[in-house]
Amino acid sequence: MTKVTRDKMYQLEIKVLTKDDLKVVHANVARLFGVETKKENMQTLSMWHKQLAHLNHTMVKKMATIGMVDGLILKVKKNFFGVGCAYGKNHRKQFPWNELRERSQLLGDLVHINVCDPMQQTNKGGTCYFVLFKDDATRFKMIECIKSKTKDVVLACLKQFMA
Repeated sequence: MTKVTRDKMYQLEIKVLTKDDLKVVHANVARLFGVETKKENMQTLSMWHKQLAHLNHTMVKKMATIGMVDGLILKVKKNFFGVGCAYGKNHRKQFPWNELRERSQLLGDLVHINVCDPMQQTNKGGTCYFVLFKDDATRFKMIECIKSKTKDVVLACLKQFMA
């Protein structure tokens, strides 16, 4: 809990949790998210992996073994391979360095433009797209929120960026 003192400073109260306290916290979190189970309803490692925000298999098994979460009872047949988790952990290689490419020397000579796909939610101004401009010479970037990605709207933003 945080308190404000007379000096308008924040005072943070910290409590060190014991192992028993952690079991209670984890049990409450499990109940909050509806992942509490009964002993007769053993669930798969795959289900718990998803319920616990795609936590790795070793940690889920360890949590079940030491009883960190009440109701976490596993029926482990074999480890599975989560395709979505594998894609999320992939890294791409760097683009090869092109020694022949020279950065533009003049301001505004080469501008890179990227218009995003529509976002799921609009912001307070009612925009659901944005356009990014980057000057090649200075690496100056500007983002402009837009309501539609028509050619006229993007061109008006480009003129504003160039000005």
